[in-house]
Amino acid sequence: MMKGKWAAVLVTVMVAVLLAAGGLFLGGCAGPRTQPETRITAEIDPGEEDAAVWGRYYPRQYASYLKNREMSPTVYGGSVPDSKLDQKPYLRILFAGYGFGEDYNEDRGHIYSVEDTREIKRITPKSVASCWNCKTPTAPKKIAKEGVAFYSRPFSEVDKDVKHPITCWDCHDPKTMQLRVTRQNMINAFQRQGKDVNASSLQEMRTYVCAQCHNEYYFKTDTKEVTNPWDRGFTVQDIEEYFNTANFADWVHPLSGANMIKIQHPEFELFTGSVHQSAGVSCADCHMPYIREGVEKYSSHWWTSPLKTLNESCKACHRQSTEWLRERVLAVQHKTNNLLDIAGEEIVRAIRVIEEAAKAQGANQDKLKEARQLHRKAQIYWDWVAAENSMGFHNGPVAMHTLGLAVNAARDAQISAMDAMGRVFIPPTVKHTGRTEEDAGKVVKQGEAGSIPKQ
Repeated sequence: MMKGKWAAVLVTVMVAVLLAAGGLFLGGCAGPRTQPETRITAEIDPGEEDAAVWGRYYPRQYASYLKNREMSPTVYGGSVPDSKLDQKPYLRILFAGYGFGEDYNEDRGHIYSVEDTREIKRITPKSVASCWNCKTPTAPKKIAKEGVAFYSRPFSEVDKDVKHPITCWDCHDPKTMQLRVTRQNMINAFQRQGKDVNASSLQEMRTYVCAQCHNEYYFKTDTKEVTNPWDRGFTVQDIEEYFNTANFADWVHPLSGANMIKIQHPEFELFTGSVHQSAGVSCADCHMPYIREGVEKYSSHWWTSPLKTLNESCKACHRQSTEWLRERVLAVQHKTNNLLDIAGEEIVRAIRVIEEAAKAQGANQDKLKEARQLHRKAQIYWDWVAAENSMGFHNGPVAMHTLGLAVNAARDAQISAMDAMGRVFIPPTVKHTGRTEEDAGKVVKQGEAGSIPKQ
């Protein structure tokens, strides 16, 4: 009888151990993402923008938020405001005639959003209030009161009212602490698709609160309203078709004469459809990992690269070593950077030969127009990856495919421009630089861009 009793106890213990192990090895991803965080009752004014006030009730989150002041680079990015124009000098040719060709720095942390917006050289006396949209909680509050009229107001008029950078208010309801989308452009974009973005699930909101600012957008020509071009879908092909149908351009390239588009930072669009997004992973799972301190669990509000938080960000799901995980991320980024520079150089060559064709007497204008359209296309596809802040890691296969299409369009642009002059195109023999993992971060010199041979 005793033996039977102890056998039952032993079986019970073994089952408990196996269930626990199953939770570790099979449910590692789902567990941390479904457990509710510790909630605190707080009395915060509905309009309170100051993160320090919120921090009185949420000290752990606020302490992690303050880490956004740190400036430390990763291999491809980080928060040190280095000049991208110095890193890749060919950008000066790609963005000739546009502000990004004069001033284009690596972004610092969100906590510097107001300071950096005021100092950036691309902001001029002609700049409009739209530029404040994602830089401060003051902007969406004013948009709620003023409507579309806000966007066309002078930048300087709003500047005097701006005090705080991106804070808790931007993503949380002060009364309930529930996640919310506050940027009207994203709310409108989802409404056009028949969806209420703020009625989404918690896990979806853990992506959408980031996506409301980390996306591709443009200013409407007439009202300067910030608008997401998502009516046809989220892929670069969808966005290109949207802009072509709308006959929209940000500027005319002074060398090629092409009507150009400046892609912003399409993190949300590239992430959509990726292996992580398809598996139910959110932006916050990786960039705001859960932290445990004793019995307390909270989301880190240090918005940084997961390369700095591999244990918390990646090993909640992955069982490999942190070094292995780091190497996998960098392997994707090295290859993306490699092809990014190849595509950029090919677009520079396209610009040069189109410029030559435009000056040539008797050039075929239909072929010249075709070459300009191909330049526009190539640069949209190149910039889809260049402006996105993961160096391809958010969706490696799509990033590489997109850059391949950019190279192809750039070569087609060169061929069309040569055809316009009645010449036969001969691909230049050029040794591309910065192609190994050891020197992938090195810049491409303008003098190595090659030239278009003549016949």
